[in-house]
Amino acid sequence: MDTEPTAAITPALAYTGRKPFAFILVIGLLYGLISAPFALANLNANWRQVATGLALWSMGGLLIALPLSGLVGRLAARLERAETGLRHPKRSAWLGVSVGTLLVSHWLIHLVWSPMQMLWGLTGHPGQEQHLIGGVLAIVAWMFVGAGLTLAIRTRRVLTARSWGNATALLGPRRFPRLPTAWVIAAAYLCFSISPAIVLAALTADGYALSVGVGLWTFTGLVAPALVAAAAARLAAGLPHASPSIRLGARFLEQLGAIMVLHWAPFWLITLCWPVWRSTHAEQLFSAVYSGFLLVLCTAVWSVGRTYRSDPV
Repeated sequence: MDTEPTAAITPALAYTGRKPFAFILVIGLLYGLISAPFALANLNANWRQVATGLALWSMGGLLIALPLSGLVGRLAARLERAETGLRHPKRSAWLGVSVGTLLVSHWLIHLVWSPMQMLWGLTGHPGQEQHLIGGVLAIVAWMFVGAGLTLAIRTRRVLTARSWGNATALLGPRRFPRLPTAWVIAAAYLCFSISPAIVLAALTADGYALSVGVGLWTFTGLVAPALVAAAAARLAAGLPHASPSIRLGARFLEQLGAIMVLHWAPFWLITLCWPVWRSTHAEQLFSAVYSGFLLVLCTAVWSVGRTYRSDPV
């Protein structure tokens, strides 16, 4: 196989990375929309304890937004490779764009906290001094958003200014085992779903609105994974250097199963291990058995899709 860089350089000369960049922006927008209710709840619950609210939201960024940005940056690099047929030495710069974009999305709503606290303190409400101090502390959100914008813009410029002279062909030696893209996408989905999964599973295991919690998570587990899997399969099918030998249906089933496994895994673990026990364990037992059964079924769906791939990678 010809691995000379010039063999695949021509289509990449005018490459600007629009698809990976658009992909990161879409994920950032979705993250902002999904996290908005949690952000508003944090503002409301910690209106007088700004430091506590900032600490909690920072923890959420470390546990959810940061891992998600790493996964999204990795997917953007793979999207670029499937589009150009080349592995660029500086492809890791997509991680900078991803981290910056998710940083902005994570803190965007909190930008209103500082001016609101300042205004509240200047209008003479009770605890005036506390609100003014809170307004100063809340400037942290502006600092994070500014840092995110700077990082995303600068790394984007580095990516568009790259020379493709040192790029290598698509298939080459790998230093580390490659995690299948289906599981990378599923892990990114997990970052989006983990917070509502914890809330619903805890309420369900504790006997609150059993039918509502289980029914809502079942409905979500059918619709959202199917949409994500269909979009991923369709996108991969349209990329010129994606594996053409993989059947579209097999790719869809593999992706669907992987996402649904990580959709149900947190729900099953929490309902099974939830420490708050009521006088009757029927609700918790039903939820654990039901979600465990679906977890096994989703694993089977992934296995079928993986088995019917004609490409072993």
